[in-house]
Amino acid sequence: MKHKQWIAFLLSALFLYLFLFAPDLAVWRSGDTSLFAAIFHSRINWPEVGQVFLHARLLPLLGAIAVTALNMVVRGWRWQCITRPLAPVRVSLMFHLTNLGYLANNVLPMRLGEVARAGLLGRITRSGFSSALATVVLERLLDFLGTLGVLLLALLLMPELQTGSKTLEQLIALTPWLGLIAGLILAALVAMVVLRGPMIVLVEKVLGVLPARIAQPLVRMVEGFANGLTILRSPVQALLLLGQSALVQVGYLCALRLMLAAVGVTQQSCQALAESPVGALLFVLTLLTFGYAIPAAPGAIGTVQYFSAMAVSMLGVNSSAAQGFALANHLVTWVVLTVLGLIGLFRLGLRPMDLMQHKES
Repeated sequence: MKHKQWIAFLLSALFLYLFLFAPDLAVWRSGDTSLFAAIFHSRINWPEVGQVFLHARLLPLLGAIAVTALNMVVRGWRWQCITRPLAPVRVSLMFHLTNLGYLANNVLPMRLGEVARAGLLGRITRSGFSSALATVVLERLLDFLGTLGVLLLALLLMPELQTGSKTLEQLIALTPWLGLIAGLILAALVAMVVLRGPMIVLVEKVLGVLPARIAQPLVRMVEGFANGLTILRSPVQALLLLGQSALVQVGYLCALRLMLAAVGVTQQSCQALAESPVGALLFVLTLLTFGYAIPAAPGAIGTVQYFSAMAVSMLGVNSSAAQGFALANHLVTWVVLTVLGLIGLFRLGLRPMDLMQHKES
């Protein structure tokens, strides 16, 4: 596990470097500057970024904080619906557990908060870790499908984005494959629920080559995982989950719009936002989500700043405003989710070590 954590920190360091610096080796080769100066040529005009922070608008900022907190309630509600077949839990409990997961993500690398909250749910509801983890996997798959939908909508509303940059072109080229992978995973999960008996028998046969002391716990783990997906038996409940997932994405869009307004990025200062306000926000949300998805250092530091600044810059916003947005948005999100997580620790009577104990349950 430790070597994976080092990889996470190296990824964050790489993207943080690309966010902070604009290396120009051609200048060094021409003899105009030193190698150090060429490698660590600052990309950020700190005085201008400081002005972005100093002139931030308070009302949109408070609105973004409120929407972010409200969106966590929706996420807790959706997770409660997924978990309902396992145990009758309150939305308030799932709200706090969701916040605890984000708190753990903010202090642990590689998004280990997802595993931590699954462990806490399994312990509190006595449903078992495997079943609880299955609900988290299903929730994250819904987020993944939502991100793909957001990207496709952005391309439909702003087709010019398809030739925006090499990075974006590569991301767009991967979209059909990502959709296929998501579809196959969803189909496998549905099959595990609908054909639970035959699937368990198949797993038992495959694992039958292993010693019983190893095979039996693995089979029980698969059975528990299948139990966590019971919600997929109901088409009505599945549609409810899709609706909740759409509501989550709308919440993110509203928070983004308010944060952009807080740092002075409006329809008057950004032509792309004026011509296609929804498409522009969908595009920023896609890259921002991609930055959070990378298993990086705690709080997704580096990856989020790089991708959010790149997205806003590609809308035609000047670099200082884009970088100011990237820093401010990440800071506000980190603080809000951390505070909500600490409140969850207090309300559930847990200690920080309880998160650490469940990260590898």
